[in-house]
Amino acid sequence: MAYICQEPLTNTMKTFTVALTTLFLLLNISIIAQPTQDNDFLKGSTLISMVGTSTIVDVDYNNQISQMTFTVKENSNEKGLAVDLTTAEGKRPFYMSNNAVKNAVIMDYQSVDSLLDDRTIAWVSQKVYKELEKKGEAKISINGGNSWVVLKRKYYNYDFSVKTKAGMRNDISYMYCETDDSVVKFWIQTGENPLILKMDLGWALMTLKEFKMAGE
Repeated sequence: MAYICQEPLTNTMKTFTVALTTLFLLLNISIIAQPTQDNDFLKGSTLISMVGTSTIVDVDYNNQISQMTFTVKENSNEKGLAVDLTTAEGKRPFYMSNNAVKNAVIMDYQSVDSLLDDRTIAWVSQKVYKELEKKGEAKISINGGNSWVVLKRKYYNYDFSVKTKAGMRNDISYMYCETDDSVVKFWIQTGENPLILKMDLGWALMTLKEFKMAGE
């Protein structure tokens, strides 16, 4: 009798084990196949700010549209980033030092000095980008250090559109961030060149519209 009773139990255990193994495999396949939001941006393209490249930004301030063009004159790990800013008022060169490129937490579009050692324009620093990427948030000033906001990373995507000589590029990858009250919003290009693709400050909207290579 013991033998007769043990056989059905063994078969039941085998059936249960097979079912459990199958379920485990299916769950693992599902997890592996599930695309993660943080890796989606890898499918997109990025704009590389080499010497001679220009980014043309539309500025909407009080429903008045103007343009700013940022042309890279020098870009090195040792010296930093030298840029010509061209507006309707003319051309102004400025220089973001290596310290600013790496560590600045202040942005300042109101007073563009010739040397920026503790602030950035048109880019966020590597420090700000890494904090958003790793910690999910970063504290920055968007008005020259007069006040501060906390940006929080919300998601990655790769559908930002920029005009180029070859046509529209609709696959630029970015990290989208905003404040808790959704007043301040940033679209920051992912990767080694944290260029600000779009920035909504509540009182002004800046959008990168066109990217030109050297000589274009």
